[in-house]
Amino acid sequence: MEKTVANGKLEITLPDGFHLMDEEEKNKLNVVAGGEFIAFTDPERHITATVGWRDLGLASLLVGSSDAVKTAEKQIGDAMQRFGYEFTGFVDRNISGRSCRGFDYTYRTGDTVMGGETCAMKSGRHMYFFNAYFRQEHKEESLDVWKGILASAVRI
Repeated sequence: MEKTVANGKLEITLPDGFHLMDEEEKNKLNVVAGGEFIAFTDPERHITATVGWRDLGLASLLVGSSDAVKTAEKQIGDAMQRFGYEFTGFVDRNISGRSCRGFDYTYRTGDTVMGGETCAMKSGRHMYFFNAYFRQEHKEESLDVWKGILASAVRI
């Protein structure tokens, strides 16, 4: 197992089979929002994930993770319409011991139906976005792995 740190504040344990993506690999990803992020992948299980963050500044007093999830769903939905994006529902996850809101969706890449999940977690002045992408045919197994990764997150 490998560990990685997001924003110098959140340690995440990656299960065996995952590796942290380098800048060249990250540049190949179609990331909707700009900003800093880490990315990791397990090519054998066809799972790729990112964790991004933003400093909200004073807006941190007004913006919650539920608001961020609604905004993210609209942005991702709009950006991925050409890939057949379909929202499939909201989800609740445990990240770093906190209940967090997220949403699931499907999209297509060529002939392959993909699944995705995005969750948001607010911590102090920062909003973190956790994104997973996987083959829809392996959704249950992929989500089990993803939930384990989310549950492994520890604030440092």
